[in-house]
This record gives sequence, C-alpha cells and structure tokens, in this order.
Amino acid sequence: MKKKKIKFEDTKSFSKLFLDYISGNFFINEIFPLNNKLFDSKELLEARAENFKKRMELTDVIKTSMNNIEINTIQKENLKCLLENNSLTIVTGQQVGFLGGPLYTIFKAISAVKLSEKLNKQYGDLKFVPVFWVEDNDHDNFEASHISIYNKNYELIHLNCCPDCVKTDRTIVAEKYFRACFKKI
Repeated sequence: MKKKKIKFEDTKSFSKLFLDYISGNFFINEIFPLNNKLFDSKELLEARAENFKKRMELTDVIKTSMNNIEINTIQKENLKCLLENNSLTIVTGQQVGFLGGPLYTIFKAISAVKLSEKLNKQYGDLKFVPVFWVEDNDHDNFEASHISIYNKNYELIHLNCCPDCVKTDRTIVAEKYFRACFKKI
C-alpha cells in the first residue's frame, strides 16, 4: 500500500495558532519572541531562572493540586528543586478528550521528561523540572467529546460520545457525563 501524506490543515482538526506555529508564521515569532532563542543562550536561561520570584507559590499550587495522591521521591525532589533560583520548568499538558487522549497524553508527558533530561545535561548548573497538567476543568465539552480519526482507507471519520453536547454548553468537562454509545457525525 502506498503511503499517503496528510497535512495538518487538511484534517480541519487543529487551531490556526497551531498551524501558524508549525509553519513558522512570523506572527508566532512576534507573540513568542524568545521561542527561537530560548535554548541557544545559557545567559538568557539563567536570567529567566533568576528573575522568577514566585517559587513558593508555584510549589504550593502544585502540592495543592496533588494533595489527594501520594507523590514519589523524584516528584518530591523536583518540588524542592523548583524552590532553587537556578531551576526552570518544562511545562506541557493536555485537556481531557475522547479517545485521542491516553497515548497522546503519555507521549506529551514523556516529551517533557526527556527534554528536561536533555537540558539538564546540556546546562549542568541549571535545573530543568518537567511539569505536566491534565486540564479536566475545561469548559469545552463539545471539543472533548468529539474525535476525528482516519480509517484504513485514509478517510476521515468523526466520532462523538456526546450527541447532545453543543458549543454553547459551558459545563466543566470533569462534571459532564458522557454516554458509552458512539455516534458517527
């Protein structure tokens, strides 16, 4: 079977911001001017680390958000590390979502860990801590209940676990009941 390339924009599943980012649109460079320089300048990274003054608040928020689970030794060490003036975070996260979430979420979490490890080796006197969040407080349950996937013939199929969800419904996703039935849309 011949491989077929599919462009992100052809899926109609990604935001304009994402499409602009991956295409290198100049607009992204205006919004995120340090994006291309951040990992090229140790001095810039040191200044970013030194200028962050809310370390105690950051660790308190993380501890509070994790207060109902037991954290492991590495997580405890990372929380201590965040209090030091030479630490930076590698942050990523994912909103909850129907079907496309579990493996994608794991890949994103692993990418934050691996990038932290790489930067810790590259910049020995700086400490990079991976931070991953899962956004279950999202109000876009319409988006969370739909997924577009390709079948074996590379045809785009839309699935929905909440046929009554509408874009104007602002119920927090964590409080929404999604039925077990699936409906193609």
